[in-house]
Amino acid sequence: MSDWIGATQGLAIDGVNSAVRPDLIGPNQVSWAMNATVRDGKPRTRTALVQRAFLPSGRVQGAGFFNVGNGEIILMIGGRPYRITATGDNFTTQALELPWYNSTTLPTAWMCETSGYFVIQDGESAPIIYNGGSIRRSDIFNNEVPIGRQMAYGNGRLAVAVAGHNLKVGDITDGDGSELLFTETNYLSNGGAFFYPNEITALAFLPSNNTATGYGSLMVFGLRSTDSLRLEITQRDLWSTIPGFQVVVLDNIGACSQMSMVRVNQDLYWRDAKGEVRSLRSAAAAADSPGNSSISREVSRIVDFETDNWLTQSGGMFFDNRIFFLSSPFLSDDNVTAFQNIISLDAAPLATMRSKAPPAYDGVWNGAQFTRMVKGMFNGVERGFVISSDADGLNRLWEFVPGQRTDIYLTDGTTMAKADSRIVSQVEFRRFGMDEPNQLKRLTRADIYPSEIEGDVNVKLYWRVGNTDQWFFCDEVNFCAQMTDGTSTVPHDWKNLRSQTRLQIRSFTFPQEVNDVFKLSTTVGYDFQIRLVWTGNMLIDRLDVWVSKLTNPRFSNISELESECIQYEVSDNEVTYSILP
Repeated sequence: MSDWIGATQGLAIDGVNSAVRPDLIGPNQVSWAMNATVRDGKPRTRTALVQRAFLPSGRVQGAGFFNVGNGEIILMIGGRPYRITATGDNFTTQALELPWYNSTTLPTAWMCETSGYFVIQDGESAPIIYNGGSIRRSDIFNNEVPIGRQMAYGNGRLAVAVAGHNLKVGDITDGDGSELLFTETNYLSNGGAFFYPNEITALAFLPSNNTATGYGSLMVFGLRSTDSLRLEITQRDLWSTIPGFQVVVLDNIGACSQMSMVRVNQDLYWRDAKGEVRSLRSAAAAADSPGNSSISREVSRIVDFETDNWLTQSGGMFFDNRIFFLSSPFLSDDNVTAFQNIISLDAAPLATMRSKAPPAYDGVWNGAQFTRMVKGMFNGVERGFVISSDADGLNRLWEFVPGQRTDIYLTDGTTMAKADSRIVSQVEFRRFGMDEPNQLKRLTRADIYPSEIEGDVNVKLYWRVGNTDQWFFCDEVNFCAQMTDGTSTVPHDWKNLRSQTRLQIRSFTFPQEVNDVFKLSTTVGYDFQIRLVWTGNMLIDRLDVWVSKLTNPRFSNISELESECIQYEVSDNEVTYSILP
């Protein structure tokens, strides 16, 4: 073994980086990850999804949270409004009855909570107004909320995008629900609305700690434009006298959808028309520099290959110190835009009193056909949810449950029987050259150090050489950390037993095959990359890779190169996971 050399990767605190080749990423980054998180510096299984309810059938058009009572999720499904209430982990879905309902085919319902009301729009019907007890239509003929689409509430006023290019701002709240009235029509030029040449795609008030209400200016987004209105100035008669009351903030940068707007501290995050993740403060700071760099190049493996037209349904939320965005849209069998993945940007990968690491991407999470995201405070506890419209034609409500070991789904809507689904996770580590890039090597052995094992775990190891695309399967191993006493008949009856560690899983050995293009063994090259795929709950503490130097390096001379055009087929590269069996 004197000619063996090794490399180790033990940290992934800087998260995923697919923007550059895996040999160029940082020592504490991984090339890609799926259903994993790097919050504590090591790759581990993601937060579990637990199905809480089956939802009514129909197209899921919108979802929002209403902070009334102990908290309610408001849904629009098939043109009908519903509310979901929770008592602990028991969720109840109730239809909200109206004399007539909205279109069943429109893809989007826009929602907004005011100081005491919840308003729902679809762009063609009179707005629905709900106060937690009663529900009705807006009296649009007596200057109540006009028919529109995107909405935002802040600084005591409700703003509504009307007819695509117009923005109307309602009366200021005075304690009697006057935010629902639109009687004050004195704008900058004494007209009834602000006009924008680009169709409005999103509205959001900028969070601000320097105002009495906690809100700053209203940001008005088009697909490729971002403007602001200084609605922190609450006196309407002053609007026409304030310089810069209506200004362009970002040119050629806009937002794909209202649902993708995510408030984080004093900043806004969203997805633009190309699916890139943007931050208002970082985009504004970079406006004077060349180019318009997004903050999502690390997940370019996803955002570079999405269908832009379907991103209008993309949603997001900030939960558990993570910024989530729905990604990878596709048309389902019932012609509904669903999303295969969730982009996870961890805002607190490792924070201590001494230092705080910058946000890091976990990669993507998946498991269902996601359509909407929503979070809210139920009985004083913040909870995060995602809604799916799955291939079996059913709509489901899932909750992110930190600390849960497996995804859990309901097998029956009547008995609410539960079943476990072990999560399939994947990490592609950086490419190892062992600091000798010109030395031809043979991949000899790989060791892993698994920790925090709970339940049954299966680990598969794959490798690839240099810049090749084909991943080759090496070997697999199974181990188990029993988390029950073995006698309980109650499902999910986890005992107070500790997770387990394996000091070292040694000697993943690599089969010897010949690469049709290189005419060399598939384990021979100058650098190597490892992919681990594990099923179950586990943390990867460290990966060691060992290679042996080849004593007679082979070089290709020009005269030896073949002129024949060779077909190189790549197969079995994708790792997929579905919660439902």
